[in-house]
Amino acid sequence: MRAGQTRCCSAQRNGEDLTSSWTRGARSGWRFHLALAGLCAIAFLSTGCESSNYPKKPAEEEVIQPQDITDFHMLFAQNCNGCHGADGKGGASQRLNYPLYLAMVPTDELRKVITYGRPGTVMPPFALSQGGKLTSKQVEILVNGIKQNWAKPVDFHGRTPPPYYQQPDAKVDLADGKKIFLTVCGVCHGPRGVIGPLATPAYLSLASDQYIRTSVLSGKPDLGMPNWQTLKFGHPLSDQEITDVVGYLSSLRPLEARLAQQERTAPQPPSPDQGERTGNSRTKGGSTQAQQSSTQGQQK
Repeated sequence: MRAGQTRCCSAQRNGEDLTSSWTRGARSGWRFHLALAGLCAIAFLSTGCESSNYPKKPAEEEVIQPQDITDFHMLFAQNCNGCHGADGKGGASQRLNYPLYLAMVPTDELRKVITYGRPGTVMPPFALSQGGKLTSKQVEILVNGIKQNWAKPVDFHGRTPPPYYQQPDAKVDLADGKKIFLTVCGVCHGPRGVIGPLATPAYLSLASDQYIRTSVLSGKPDLGMPNWQTLKFGHPLSDQEITDVVGYLSSLRPLEARLAQQERTAPQPPSPDQGERTGNSRTKGGSTQAQQSSTQGQQK
């Protein structure tokens, strides 16, 4: 009995030893697989989110405030395209991308019109100081950009072009203006003109004298309208002849529109940041001198 008990106890101990050994091995394997799974999870978290198979979070675009825009083309597109056309041509108003026009218009005129607009017309003021939304720096960017991008030398064939502005002391010959208008302009703009009449209260109430003068000086190449040099009158129109034509059309305005025109052409106060930059060019005579100097420089 004692010997049998000894063998039984020995077998029991051996079985316990085997079970303990198996348990320890299982526990060790479980820890290994757990550690391996943890490493895989860490590797996935560190690299999986950057995988190209998953959409990346879009980066937030930097928002540019309107007053911080300094690109000429962006400023022109946002503020000028509507009336003057994309890239300064093809619009309902004056074509700005036109070397002949830019050779004749004084730089200060561009600055003044952008700053103050043209009261009584659809051209609004754009300067912040006048209720617009452009800073003085942005106004300068537009003025310089128009000149630098679109101005080119113009051959006036040895002629001195008429001044952009009408001389303050100019005398108007209405009879001569009517004659020139019917002879030169009436084919297109007379009562039966192919383009349409200009001597109507509706048109003359909207168009300023300066707008009409500018149209005669530079023409409208988009519409096939000739300029002061190419009008079929036997010779280029002189300053006096242009003044007479504009004066004749101006005399046909209704009284109310004529009074509004006088208010419209009243001198505008200079913008405070212009300082001595414009000098005497703020006056009509000064602007004419600046325009002639600029033109002569381009001829050279």
